[in-house]
Amino acid sequence: MLKDHLVDLETPLFLFDAGFNPPSFFPASTELLNTVRCTLGEFDYLIWIDGNCKINSYSELVSICLNVSPNGWGIYSHPDRSCIFKEARCVKGFDYVNHDVLSAQMQHYRMQHVPRNYGLYSCNFIIRSRVSLFQAQDLWNLWLNEFLRWVPRDQLSLPYCLFKYPHHIPTILGKFTWANSVFSFSPHASRK
Repeated sequence: MLKDHLVDLETPLFLFDAGFNPPSFFPASTELLNTVRCTLGEFDYLIWIDGNCKINSYSELVSICLNVSPNGWGIYSHPDRSCIFKEARCVKGFDYVNHDVLSAQMQHYRMQHVPRNYGLYSCNFIIRSRVSLFQAQDLWNLWLNEFLRWVPRDQLSLPYCLFKYPHHIPTILGKFTWANSVFSFSPHASRK
């Protein structure tokens, strides 16, 4: 099953499967690397694809991935906004958003001096080089902790994490669109 998701190329090798679940979010580099090697073999890029995604073109996927440096990571920018505070106003209508928790989260980010329009990303598709899994482990761990602490909306917590760790700047792969030649998504998260 998992081997169906591995693109068979000489170089680079890509691992993308939303079902791949390491023992913890990002354990010690040796542990994670051994887990992946035992499960799927070597890889150069780990690709997170949202569960509602369909890959349309593997060759175009590879060309997008090659825009990401061998020690970096890439993500699409949000199609409509560049500010977590504006995004927070937009997600108030989602069923799973607790308004009190959302208000506390945004207040906390203001107190941490996160600037307006610091950036907003579409977290449906993320490319991480193997090296970045370990070099940016502090970023990934903070992001998971923020996601678990506050509203479960990864877009809201990622800009804060990048503000705290500004040296982990991603490659912006372009502006996210729901349908393009590489992949297509079915929107999720209904409004009240």
